[in-house]
Amino acid sequence: MRKLAIFDLDHTLIACDSDQAWVAYLHQQHLLDDIFVEKHNGCYQRYADGTIATADFVRAQLKVLAQIPKSILDQHLVVFLEQVIAPKIYPESRLLIQHHQNNADDVVLISATNHYLVAPIAQLLGIRDSIGIVAEQDDNGNFTGHYVGTPSFRDGKIICLQNWLLQKNRSLGDYEESHFYSDSINDLPLLQMVSHPHVVNGDSKLSDIALANGWQMSEFLKSGDGN
Repeated sequence: MRKLAIFDLDHTLIACDSDQAWVAYLHQQHLLDDIFVEKHNGCYQRYADGTIATADFVRAQLKVLAQIPKSILDQHLVVFLEQVIAPKIYPESRLLIQHHQNNADDVVLISATNHYLVAPIAQLLGIRDSIGIVAEQDDNGNFTGHYVGTPSFRDGKIICLQNWLLQKNRSLGDYEESHFYSDSINDLPLLQMVSHPHVVNGDSKLSDIALANGWQMSEFLKSGDGN
């Protein structure tokens, strides 16, 4: 039977939150002002604490894309991936992904970050299939600040994963083993669904649950953070 390996992205495979890093980068390029960034950072802290409502989290994230024409975003995305994200990839991430691929496991990256960022980062990591929040675009191709479908956040990750599997005519029950690697308490619903939950660089709330349940826990080396 097949095995499935599911990966969270931020702080699991890379030593940063890609959306936060993207906002900081755009701010450095004078494309976002101080007030906007301050409000966004407040939302991120509530996300990290696991206290933000799904609607508020998605709205804050997609509002970033809606501030700037997509043609300009596209130009900066290439530089952002090369200069900011690539150095943040944990060496252990590449080894772990390669391990599952060498075993012919099905591999998918699923993130609560928007798919505009998730898809090219997945490519950097050598992962073909990725799931992220789908940002709505207008007739001119610019982002509207709204989303399409179910946001891949908390319980929504389960729905999005099931939809992805359905497209492949599969279900989670078709796999002999299902592995999910994550750092965040926000991913607890999906961690509880798979046969093999793995906590990587876990936050304090998730680490406590992992210890209580005997889940596998790992800390990826900080040498992967580019510093």
